[in-house]
Amino acid sequence: MIRSPPGRLPVGPRKPRLPGLHQRSLSGLRQNSERHSPARRLTEKGQHIVQVVARTEQHAAALAAEVGAAWTTDIDSIGRNIDVCIYAVSDASLAEVAERVNQPEVLHLHTAGSMPIDVLNVHHNKHYGVLYPFQTFSRQRAVDFDKIPIFIEANDEPAEAMTARLAHLLSNDVRVVTSAQRMAIHVAAVFACNFTNHMYTIAAQILHDQHVPFDILYPLISETAQKIQTMSPVMAQTGPAVRNDWNVINKHLTFLTDEQQRRLYQLITQNIQHSAE
Repeated sequence: MIRSPPGRLPVGPRKPRLPGLHQRSLSGLRQNSERHSPARRLTEKGQHIVQVVARTEQHAAALAAEVGAAWTTDIDSIGRNIDVCIYAVSDASLAEVAERVNQPEVLHLHTAGSMPIDVLNVHHNKHYGVLYPFQTFSRQRAVDFDKIPIFIEANDEPAEAMTARLAHLLSNDVRVVTSAQRMAIHVAAVFACNFTNHMYTIAAQILHDQHVPFDILYPLISETAQKIQTMSPVMAQTGPAVRNDWNVINKHLTFLTDEQQRRLYQLITQNIQHSAE
């Protein structure tokens, strides 16, 4: 049984006030201009965002207007009437920002995939943890939060209970993981999402050079994404590399005139063949 959170952590039906959904410059929680941004989602679920802190006035004012909060660019002026402080900043600045927020009684949460939980173990903070929405966010596109896994971690049971409650406001899929597991998830996501998208960029350039529209790849991309949901990626692998079809591979290498693309093609081909052994 989870014991009641001490201090300023909300108990019973009381709803927490959430200060400071900071602007994030890298992957993970990033303020999205679309309707279903994380901040807007929490507001729609009845949470009161007291204050927004951002590096620029433009970013701070825009998000504050969206969620009906006060805003500031001065991190030292964070209000004291808060229960939870959420850090959605770059990995490089997280430790520095956390050091400047001296409020040990509130729940401190960061949203980074590759940062350990203990980065928030400063100023004798009693309760801290991680609230990591596992999705790629772009300003031009809304996301369906109901389908997004939220990975959480906390330093004690009260913090975990509160973090889980917040996470369930964002999604029905909430999972407790360790910092090591979250790092593995983040690295895997770079391969599955970021690197894959870069492959799309290369494919688009190759097609553009021959005056072929990129949308001819949509059915192929869709089928590939659907297929690995019902079979393992290893079993779903197709193409000349896994077949060891060097006649086709050499033709492709001859066709590619960009040296970086040629090296990348060779490296991935070798890796596919190694995985198939």
